[in-house]
Amino acid sequence: MTATNFIDNLEVLNAETHKNYKLAPLDKAEFAEKWSNTQVLPSEFPQVCRDMPIIFAKNAEGGLEAVVAMAVKDSQNLFLQDGKWTGNYMPATLRQYPFILARANKDATDYALCFDKTAKCIGAKIKGEALFDKKGEQTETTKNLLNFFKEVQKEVALSDLMVKKLAEFDLFKDIEGHFELGNGEKITLRGMRIVDEDKLKNLEAEKVAELNKSGLLFLIHTHLLSLGNFNQLMQRYLKTKATDAA
Repeated sequence: MTATNFIDNLEVLNAETHKNYKLAPLDKAEFAEKWSNTQVLPSEFPQVCRDMPIIFAKNAEGGLEAVVAMAVKDSQNLFLQDGKWTGNYMPATLRQYPFILARANKDATDYALCFDKTAKCIGAKIKGEALFDKKGEQTETTKNLLNFFKEVQKEVALSDLMVKKLAEFDLFKDIEGHFELGNGEKITLRGMRIVDEDKLKNLEAEKVAELNKSGLLFLIHTHLLSLGNFNQLMQRYLKTKATDAA
């Protein structure tokens, strides 16, 4: 499993090119119908652990990041039905669509507010909230977006620290998920890492204290709690197959 790179057609938002652009609210999330997983932020762990497994997977840059599994196969999303989100909590990476903070190009060092230029909810002919005023200044809508992403960046830094400490303390282990359905179908999930509970139990006291002080120990336990949701994922998959066969 590889962490989903959820937007490929990026364009940097700027007042000159997009001075007449507006943003309409999304009532559906068809854009994510092939996202089998997506990045999850530390503050979201308590909410998503009730619905989805939190695991660690490689991202496009080859590093590890925390993601929520939303399917048991690639290119599917079991939390969407007719484009509508059916989970109890929608991760921020879906709610922030069509925007993302990204580098304008591979040589850029700073991040810019970008958007999916194929998105139907943003454009000059859209009925919605203006992103820039007549003077080319950011509207409250755009300012709120930027403030939101500033908070996201803080969360990403904590998530990176979590991955760093788990690797440093040798707490990761690779796992495979094996599922066998009643009709004989077999499904195997690969490329997943989770925290090794046995190693965590035997971790030196000073390291446990360090994890606890930084808030990472709570996140680790939430992650472990979430792994029981693989059974829920399988039930969603079976329900989807039954609906398709009807």
